[in-house]
Amino acid sequence: MSVERCPKCGTPYQKDATFCINCGMSKEEAAKAAELTAEEPAESGFAPPKKEGDDSSADETASDDTDAAGADGLEKKPELSPESKPEPEPETVSEPEESNEAAARLEEEMKPDDEFKPSKKGRGCCLAIIIAGIVGFVLLLILVGVLLLFGVIGGGNGRADGGDTYDFEPMTESDFDVWDEGKGALYVNEKGMLKVRNSLVGLRKDYGSDYGVEVTVLFASVEEKGAWAGPVLRVNPGGGDRYAFKLMPDADRVAVERNGDVFCEKKVGIETGTPYLVYAEANGNDLGLAVNDTPLVKATDIGLIAGGIGLEARGCTAYFDDLTVVVLE
Repeated sequence: MSVERCPKCGTPYQKDATFCINCGMSKEEAAKAAELTAEEPAESGFAPPKKEGDDSSADETASDDTDAAGADGLEKKPELSPESKPEPEPETVSEPEESNEAAARLEEEMKPDDEFKPSKKGRGCCLAIIIAGIVGFVLLLILVGVLLLFGVIGGGNGRADGGDTYDFEPMTESDFDVWDEGKGALYVNEKGMLKVRNSLVGLRKDYGSDYGVEVTVLFASVEEKGAWAGPVLRVNPGGGDRYAFKLMPDADRVAVERNGDVFCEKKVGIETGTPYLVYAEANGNDLGLAVNDTPLVKATDIGLIAGGIGLEARGCTAYFDDLTVVVLE
């Protein structure tokens, strides 16, 4: 059974209705509109509703619908009655792309770093500190080497700190003894210094064979040619053996002698009235002499192996002060 529809909007008529419940058009107006449509089809392409028993109209309507769908590129959906209209599907709201990108950046920033990576500046500072430490260590080694060089005399083990220091005020027989006197001999304490002329004054303490002696020597006057003054090592007062480390002001030189025999000498200016710091060393077979911390002469001898320590002046008057003796290892 065919359903009668409103020719204007296509809504099915209610039973015994005289107008359309959707658009309000009466059936009489609809009939007149249908007659006009049959004579002059509307340009809008709207087809009248299908009449009962008219299959060709249905085919034409379907054809027109198909052509209209093909022309517009869209499929025309059939009209549904209010009772049969489906429930609208919930819309899915997609998040904007910008919001997604911002969330991704925020998540990336909040991720903890896997490991700490020092900056190039930090690495550069560490490298500079290491290089400075190496340079400082090398400079320290050089300084120590220079100090050791100036402290080593004649191949010995060098001067050591400390030792025995002798004060000539007061001078007592418990520390010093006169081993040899010459013409016009003089040995006296004067202003805290030992004043000696033509004499050999020795220490009573035995220091063995390997030791160093440091003493300040000042010439007050020179009376004879070849005059000299200085420390003597490995002295045997009874037999006359000794190593003499001589400062010779009239000859402007220094020398190392054994019982009057010269081992070595060097030209050096020696003046009266000027104090000189003298260091003499006997270590094994090696002998050495330094003046004012400057090594000047050294020698080797296998003769005298032991003896005492003395201070001697010949042909002049000399002062000795600040005597220190150090045993060498």
